[in-house]
Amino acid sequence: MNFKNIYMKKVLILGYGDIGRRLALMCPQHEFIGVSRSISQQQDNVEFIQLDWIKDSIHNLPREQISTVVLIFKPTSSDVSGYQTGFLEASHKIIDFCGNTKNLPSPIKNM
Repeated sequence: MNFKNIYMKKVLILGYGDIGRRLALMCPQHEFIGVSRSISQQQDNVEFIQLDWIKDSIHNLPREQISTVVLIFKPTSSDVSGYQTGFLEASHKIIDFCGNTKNLPSPIKNM
């Protein structure tokens, strides 16, 4: 028996796509929650949730079931604004979801 797995809850993968699927395949002993805008292939150890986690609220995700968060970022467009939204604002949203917002710098408004 793997002692680490006794206390392991689910792994939340935000931006669940090719990289997230590969991670879940490499770790069949873990349970995952994959969140993505597009429908994904089903895997036995992945509960899939279709959601645009950048635009929509993520506060309805099962936070109490999650022990680990994996973020797979990508820009929303190829300009500065797209990178800011896809990386910086997404990071702030996840930190807020996890409940730790103190000492977090505010997003850069103009570059």
